[in-house]
Amino acid sequence: MVADLVGSSPGALDVWAADEVGHACVTGEAYRRRPPVETRGWEQVVEVSYRTAKGTLSLVDGRGRSMPNLAAMGPGDYRVRVHIRGRKTVQEHYDAPDATIQLLIMVFPGKEKKPMIYRNYP
Repeated sequence: MVADLVGSSPGALDVWAADEVGHACVTGEAYRRRPPVETRGWEQVVEVSYRTAKGTLSLVDGRGRSMPNLAAMGPGDYRVRVHIRGRKTVQEHYDAPDATIQLLIMVFPGKEKKPMIYRNYP
């Protein structure tokens, strides 16, 4: 895991959502080229590499429901940029409402292997 948020290996991606049982609001976006980096309004922004031989990257929730395929260009190398907010609130307030955690996951083609931390907790 990079910055305790996202980790990957060929064909596998792990994204931290919450320490406890609850719901998170997750948005997934697929791009054909690298989008600009936006950190304003996010607690953390971390980017990792992801390789898919099958051309799929589908996020699955705890109930087995999945989002549409985010590997828009088929098999190959991708970058996955994960934005999160609300994590600090959930960690500080046990009774935080569901969907306090918000995640934006952007997927786009890219061969860079080195993880990037654009914004991390202070």
